[in-house]
Amino acid sequence: MKKVLFIGIAIALMVSCSNKKNNQVDSLVKEAEKIEKAMEDAPTAKTVAKKIFNVKSGYVKYKSLAAGMEMTREMWFDDYGTLQYEENYMIMMGQKTGSSAIVRDGYRYDWSFNTNEGTKNKFYTAEYVEFENVSKEDIERYKMKDHGYETIAGKKCRKVSVEKPVVATTWTWEGLPIKTTTQFAGNDVIMEALEVREEAIPASRFEIPSGITFTEM
Repeated sequence: MKKVLFIGIAIALMVSCSNKKNNQVDSLVKEAEKIEKAMEDAPTAKTVAKKIFNVKSGYVKYKSLAAGMEMTREMWFDDYGTLQYEENYMIMMGQKTGSSAIVRDGYRYDWSFNTNEGTKNKFYTAEYVEFENVSKEDIERYKMKDHGYETIAGKKCRKVSVEKPVVATTWTWEGLPIKTTTQFAGNDVIMEALEVREEAIPASRFEIPSGITFTEM
């Protein structure tokens, strides 16, 4: 369920990277804010999971599409997801514009490219749970449905849909979201993995960058 939060974040990043705003995008941002607020209000774990994914380390490259805009997300992870580094960006006129984030030691650090300031937030998440082990209460609360398995990006994924707090379908492999479709503001937002690799990631990938001042929120 928490993976849905990325949709709102991605849309906000698309807007911040775009030189041209329009009413459709503004509407998407407002809806994304509502979704994030709903997820914040939902019951969640207040501890940092020791094992977010069932894969120890690897790399995933995603393509996101919303309001006619395409965005790329690259994510590297280790220690079953407790260490993460990601970049969310667009290529505009040959320029790579976007932001980076690191998750480590129970915190998430966010900053935009070519800036010396960022934010630091406590990172809460629960361990991945197979659909069979989801509580009846959560299934009813979010109106969850199991749709079996489909192969995406070469991975056998569990397909699950929810109706609250937003209509969405997620294809998950070993706890990793491989594809997500979300409907809001009359638009479909799609995030789909193009590459998924299990591989060792150097520790330097998850180091907090020097020269950036992070403000704790």
